[in-house]
Amino acid sequence: MLGKSGIDKVKKFVEAGGYLFSEDWILEEILQLAWPEKVKCGAYLKEQDVPVLPKQGSGSHPYLRKIFVKPPKNSSGHGTSVEEDVGKLDYTWHIDQDSPGIHIVDKAKVQILLFSEPVGIQCDKNGSDAVAITFMTGGQSADVATGQNRETLKGGRVVHVLSHFGKQEQKTAGQKGEATLMNLLVNFLGEAAERKSISKGGK
Repeated sequence: MLGKSGIDKVKKFVEAGGYLFSEDWILEEILQLAWPEKVKCGAYLKEQDVPVLPKQGSGSHPYLRKIFVKPPKNSSGHGTSVEEDVGKLDYTWHIDQDSPGIHIVDKAKVQILLFSEPVGIQCDKNGSDAVAITFMTGGQSADVATGQNRETLKGGRVVHVLSHFGKQEQKTAGQKGEATLMNLLVNFLGEAAERKSISKGGK
């Protein structure tokens, strides 16, 4: 636990333009304390593997780029076919015992990136079907959930995932797309690096 002083420092960092990636109990230990108007803990979940998909309206979000498409495959030495190049993959997500579900307080400013129907069924009225969320904070424009113009974005960004992102490689669930699921974090860090370059006058 960081304590109030530590949480205040994290909040100040993000709202000044910093990027924060969090997972599992960080929702309870930091996020709901720093931004209670945006997110809180929902129901505590049991250990399980659940299917995940992009939330309706989030499929085109830059953080999900190259995640829900099939990798190109050579077709008899003559390039690739549309069927091989594009299509949903079978994704599952491993949830640890007692991982806190995500209760979204401000549904207008917190965007669900990935969801799972079984998670939504298990959560009580203070939960949601969210597996991965993002929100901006600190000097942002009105379009805080979906605005992606990196030259005009203000403030910082948080991405939170249910359970442990890194553990997906260690379970059968993670073997159905561990490399592409890492793109969520890669895309997130890419935006952070680009905005840092823009702020310094780079291109």
